[in-house]
Amino acid sequence: TCTPEVARKQADRMNARFNEWWSHSACPDQVWMEKIRSVFDVAAGGTGGDGDSSRPYLILDVGCNKGYTSADFLDALSPGTNVNPRTLVAAIRDVAREMRTKFDRDGGVCNDSNKPLNGDRATRSEADVHCFEPSPATYDMLLKARARLMPGAGPGERARWHIHNVGLHEVNGRMAWHGACATAVGDELCTIVPDGTEDSIPVPVVTVDKFLEDAYRAKKGRPPPLVHMLKIDAEGLDPAVLAGSKALLTGNRAVMVMFEFNP
Repeated sequence: TCTPEVARKQADRMNARFNEWWSHSACPDQVWMEKIRSVFDVAAGGTGGDGDSSRPYLILDVGCNKGYTSADFLDALSPGTNVNPRTLVAAIRDVAREMRTKFDRDGGVCNDSNKPLNGDRATRSEADVHCFEPSPATYDMLLKARARLMPGAGPGERARWHIHNVGLHEVNGRMAWHGACATAVGDELCTIVPDGTEDSIPVPVVTVDKFLEDAYRAKKGRPPPLVHMLKIDAEGLDPAVLAGSKALLTGNRAVMVMFEFNP
């Protein structure tokens, strides 16, 4: 529950960001992240006793970009995994050096790599963080960064970071994406364009509901998974992603939804 005190704290920090840079409406400090595990645990325990509390934390990071939201949640939920914004920026810079290049704003547009870390550095919790990134260039960078951060990751790893080269939408299929997606890492121009656009590239798209059905269909006889966080940063396509999440949302299977709002 967002108490008046927490709401004021969040508003004060957001106003501070505006004073630093007027366009930083998307970069308020996320005060609620400090106790996110307890929020998720209470929500899972109150869903009717269908076993959700024993399942891994499930995070859907739609519009993953350089991966900092994924790293935030891995640090908040399973800090002993040692995947966090600071280790991520080091891995990203290692990848850039290997490629003899430098990625623009490699520490995140919101200075993400300098965020305070979880004070608990030991806990390892069951967590599945799904990162959806339509840009083939950014996807390739993320795979290389993950290989550095989680070199021995396998089925026995308690926290898992799944990276998907796919866009999320209200339909399933393939769509044309801006040509910048093919070569520029973390480019904000990477978005859907009209079919036939010169230099566009085809990228698969899927709805949240379809992804969850496919990813968890092996668990016959169990209710759909509880999604602890649905984070959406889809460069203006957020309403389409929400429309593709109808079954999840109307079934009350999402604990929290986070998206950008630009009035």
